[in-house]
Amino acid sequence: MPHTPFIALRRRHLLAAAALPWLTGGARATPVAGGKTITLVVSYPPGGGADLMARLIAPRLAEALGQTVVVENKPGAGGVVAGAQVARG
Repeated sequence: MPHTPFIALRRRHLLAAAALPWLTGGARATPVAGGKTITLVVSYPPGGGADLMARLIAPRLAEALGQTVVVENKPGAGGVVAGAQVARG
């Protein structure tokens, strides 16, 4: 089978994807929020599927981390409002 640039590109992407877990190891090792309250920001209005999933996950996350987890809905502008709040910290 001839070696084409497309196959080489696919192989390169596969190798990059395989290396990703080792490259992000430092992020997993950092302590979570230093005892502060964790806020899950949902970019959809209350009562929707995303809100329901966040509210189902929050208690289990709080139990696993030993910290308070709050779900906050910030709908609007296609997620820009929620993204801006998360970026501000």
